[in-house]
Amino acid sequence: RALIRCTAEIAMQRGDLDSAIKLYVRVEDFRQVVRLLNRELGKHLLPSLSQDGQMPPPRDKLKQLANNFCHQHLKEHANRREALRHEATTLESLLNLMTFFDLCYQRKWEKAIRHLHQLELLPSEPRELVSFSSRYSANRNPNSDEALRRNLH
Repeated sequence: RALIRCTAEIAMQRGDLDSAIKLYVRVEDFRQVVRLLNRELGKHLLPSLSQDGQMPPPRDKLKQLANNFCHQHLKEHANRREALRHEATTLESLLNLMTFFDLCYQRKWEKAIRHLHQLELLPSEPRELVSFSSRYSANRNPNSDEALRRNLH
């Protein structure tokens, strides 16, 4: 186990997120996987279009990697999801925000607004502000949502 963790750390130092995640999954260090994904998704939250107007492959690949991890290792395992509650919530929020920004960059304004309302990340009316603020404060973990805080504040 220690050797695999060390190899995963070396993979991250070399910028090989794919390999690092596979290795951490192999030793069932799901918290580390989620932390890595949160950090990397936070760096690439906003799309930057390439010359041909397409999303750059590394961002798409990262988003797909995170989605696959969520489906294979979190959504199918309620106990694991609960153990990683704050980190997993941050991961899901980052993925949802990426989708929102993708829709905006594609100029699909109606879909983007609908998506944002479905996420219930922001109040749709001023009277909802207090309940949204309370809910955010109650579910917030200052150690796990740095990627969100860095992008939203």
